[in-house]
Amino acid sequence: MNSSSPWPVGTKDVVGADGVIHSVPDASGGKEVETLTVDVSALGSFRVYDMRKGALLQAANGKVAIEMQAGDGYPLSLLPYTVEGLKAAGEVKHGALAIKWELASDAKAFAPHVARVEVLDAATGKAVSHLSANVVTGQDGKGSVLFPVSEEESGRKFSVRVRDVLSGRTARHEAISSSRP
Repeated sequence: MNSSSPWPVGTKDVVGADGVIHSVPDASGGKEVETLTVDVSALGSFRVYDMRKGALLQAANGKVAIEMQAGDGYPLSLLPYTVEGLKAAGEVKHGALAIKWELASDAKAFAPHVARVEVLDAATGKAVSHLSANVVTGQDGKGSVLFPVSEEESGRKFSVRVRDVLSGRTARHEAISSSRP
């Protein structure tokens, strides 16, 4: 991005005949999206995850390629193990929604992982903000969170979506009824 211009890479500001400044295409500053190669050969057997796409990147000759947006960051995570999957479960009991999840891997112990836990309205599929949180997963790869369910939400059906931030793995648990005793 040009420091004097609010426009993205690939454009420039010009003054028109009428004196009005406008943006026009300009490839002289580089492409808006470029392929970058990241050398990960010195990292040994670490796995490289694209945190935005939730994908394990396969290194070719010790290098991974990413599509980099101009002026943007690109979060990658490095893990000494592969996260093969994620399981989630939830139930409403004693006026609270209890959600549990577990990472699937052959690792004996896990690095700290953050899980994005979202409770969704089953009818609309939209996240219920007061029933969503970021929670740290334990060294055993397991995590849990407890959300109180109000009287007004009695009879409402929910589903749960849990996303491991580092690996991008996602799990869902469907049709949880919030009926109270």
